[in-house]
Amino acid sequence: MLRRATGTAALLFLLAAPLRGQAAVSPADTLPPDRWLAPDKPAHVFAGYFAAGATWGAADRLGADRSERRAAALASGIGAGILKEAFDRWVQDERFSWKDLVADAAGIALFLAVSAAAES
Repeated sequence: MLRRATGTAALLFLLAAPLRGQAAVSPADTLPPDRWLAPDKPAHVFAGYFAAGATWGAADRLGADRSERRAAALASGIGAGILKEAFDRWVQDERFSWKDLVADAAGIALFLAVSAAAES
């Protein structure tokens, strides 16, 4: 299960790679620069934490062991972040933000650290 979830997370990351090189000029190109400490970053941290936590809880209810819960939480958190950024780019015609994905990953890592501490 861990190997499958890790593979899924890697696949989602690779699918997002082409989003970096958009050749056409769009309104996203005229947006102000994306800052590391932009006002939306705490929301991304929370979203990553929440997505990981909700999936961890669902996996726990389904009887998954510790490694499976952690893998499911990681994969769903990364997947949710990538889907949100793809939505921003393709639907809202905004920027695909790698910095937002880093904030999502920080929330996921925070949840995994808290869950590991709670389980020990």
